Amino acid sequence: MELKAEQLTEIFKEVIHNKQAQQAIEIVRRNSQGKIWIIGGFVYKSLARKLYGKPEAQSKDYDFIVEQPNSEIVLPEGWKRKLNHFGNPKFVGDFQIDFVPLRMVYSILRRKIPATIDNYLNGTPLNIQSIAYDSEGRIIGEVGISALERRVVAVNNLDMAKDIAWVFCKSVNDIIRKKAEELGFDAEYV
Repeated sequence: MELKAEQLTEIFKEVIHNKQAQQAIEIVRRNSQGKIWIIGGFVYKSLARKLYGKPEAQSKDYDFIVEQPNSEIVLPEGWKRKLNHFGNPKFVGDFQIDFVPLRMVYSILRRKIPATIDNYLNGTPLNIQSIAYDSEGRIIGEVGISALERRVVAVNNLDMAKDIAWVFCKSVNDIIRKKAEELGFDAEYV
């Protein structure tokens, strides 16, 4: 099946219309300026479920990249601000939101390159992670789209994959295997 960004955008728009996803988006919008991107498992797992008929589970974790965070963060009552593995804000309430300023994306800092969404996408450890939903309402990331289409989890950026494997005390192939099993995809090992 050939997948197009426009087709995936329409599918993902259905996914984000639930109350929790809308609340996550509102919290992030309230605390940032400029563009925002939804990234990570919520995007690629939701799309894989919709495309290939896997059972749908309510996400408890939303990952965002923001162009510019506000200087003062305001969270709903009962929410707490913590830090994620890379020292970026994590908002914790009924669910969790990783709130990553674009200029603080680990792979961008590590590679000492300009803070752009394209540089984020080409620095994700795995191909399936190289996809995002932007504030203009579009799915972007050709590598991630291709991974969904081919149903294959592989390395996207080997240096970043090695770094993440080290952080989580696993091998790159273990990380590939786990993601592929979660999605029911094939694994392409290094």
